[in-house]
Parts: sequence; structure tokens; C-alpha cells
Amino acid sequence: MKYYLNYNALTSEGLIDISCNNRQLFINHSIINFENDINGVSIGLSIVFVLFLGESSSYEELPKNNVHAYDFNGNFLWDIGEVVDEARPFQRMSIHNAKSLIQHDTSSAPLAVTEGHEYLVLYTCGDQRFIIDVTEKRQIQKKGGFR
Repeated sequence: MKYYLNYNALTSEGLIDISCNNRQLFINHSIINFENDINGVSIGLSIVFVLFLGESSSYEELPKNNVHAYDFNGNFLWDIGEVVDEARPFQRMSIHNAKSLIQHDTSSAPLAVTEGHEYLVLYTCGDQRFIIDVTEKRQIQKKGGFR
């Protein structure tokens, strides 16, 4: 299935144009190609996260650590495998600041967050949740799931 998504973000660096179609991501004038379809894009203050999945319905065949981070010039920064403590296929993500993360969080235990930091919330195919402090590039929570 062909699709095209376009995002614009007004940042301290100016207007950022981000778009994607099946297996290509465009950040300003950079083109990034993926082996698998892009399933999600989250835009932070200075970073773009891309989630991609394979075509297989088999859990074992899904790509692991399938979230990559890029700067606004299209330069690869890191993949989520450098931060999380195990290789998993992720299926959805969202980006938050400290305040919206606390509002988004449904757990009974309070999260230790830092004002001014960005947080990436990731869910695996088994609904395990990982919270990443993007500013410090570290995992701050892993919770739930059945795999």
C-alpha cells in the first residue's frame, strides 16, 4: 500500500519539513531509505524518531530495535538498541515532555522525570512499555508485557 505523510515542525532551528512514504524518510533535503515500511514518526525538539516494521506476522521475524533517531539534517544518531536493555520489536511510540509524560502515565508508581527533558514512550508487540529519557539517552522504565 502506498502512502505519503507530511509533517512540519517549527523549532529553534526554523521550520523543519519531514515527510515519508512506505520506505523513505525525507528530513529537509535528506533522503533516508529503509528495508522495511515506516510505521511511525515522532518529532522532538531536535530529533526525529522513526519506527519501522517488517511485513511478517510472525513475532520472531519482526525487526528488533526498530526505532532509529535522526537529527534535523537527516544524520543518523542512534538506534533504540543502544538504549534499551534487550532486543525487541516495537510497534508504537510517542514523544513527551516531563509534564505530558506524567499525564500520559497510568502506573501507580510516580515517575522520576526532569523538567526540560524529552521522553520517548515505546510499546513492544507484547505491550511491554519502555520509557527513554531522550535528553540523557537512557532507559528510565520498563514495565508490563507478556512475551
